[in-house]
Amino acid sequence: MFVDPDGMEADPWNNSGSSSGFNWDFEQSHHTDTNLFTNLPEKWSGDGSQVTTGCCPDGITAQRKASDGTTESDIAGVTVTGRLKSSSSSSSSNSVSGISAVGNMLSQFWDNDYIRGFTGDFVNIGGGFSGIAGVGAGVSWEANWVLHGPEASFLPAFTTTPSVGGGYNVDITINVGNANYTGAAADINRDMLITNSGVGVRNFPTVWTAVSATMGPEIGVTGTFTPTKNGSIIGTQLNGGVGLPLGPAPVNYSAGVSNTYLMKDLYKK
Repeated sequence: MFVDPDGMEADPWNNSGSSSGFNWDFEQSHHTDTNLFTNLPEKWSGDGSQVTTGCCPDGITAQRKASDGTTESDIAGVTVTGRLKSSSSSSSSNSVSGISAVGNMLSQFWDNDYIRGFTGDFVNIGGGFSGIAGVGAGVSWEANWVLHGPEASFLPAFTTTPSVGGGYNVDITINVGNANYTGAAADINRDMLITNSGVGVRNFPTVWTAVSATMGPEIGVTGTFTPTKNGSIIGTQLNGGVGLPLGPAPVNYSAGVSNTYLMKDLYKK
């Protein structure tokens, strides 16, 4: 009940122009409508004959199959330019489905809570300086990677983070950080890197506190907490560099808030 006039999807035969009913059987190749072949496309010709395309490798001429099952000579001027749609699309679809299934399985494994707890959801490396003595400010620049969620990528996003605070920290440091989102991995997106009070509908400013040991060389740790719409981002950052001690005791402490602004995200063209 179907014909294939153009090698694409099969179409049901329209018998509206025929004066009587017909019965077309592809296997036995017979018909009962004497007007049928006047209405069929040109590639169908003769009593019970049909042109078979897609039977042969690319570049081989098509052949005519007669009603008795024999194959006649090549049809002049007709060349096969591709494979059968049924075979090629089926194998292609199966390959895509298989790759997709493997990808989904690996993604679910990578984004499970145990892996996230070990790797963190975000990592960053950068440098900056601070000048807080009683009150003060600082700024840093970071390269950030998103490790989990639908927008995870080895391509970094570059940000800058100005901060204000109180306490005492006068230093220049290199910083390496790691942070976890308390919500589901599927909710992680790259906008979470931006903690800008000017766009508070997405994230809020980061609250931070830093402790360091300074005797010329400095080593310290900074803890961060960023509320978001559906959860929180909790991070830890190691700081190493040079700084000025407050006094005889080589321990410095400060706390404050910061905003992070996006400079360039290589993931987003």
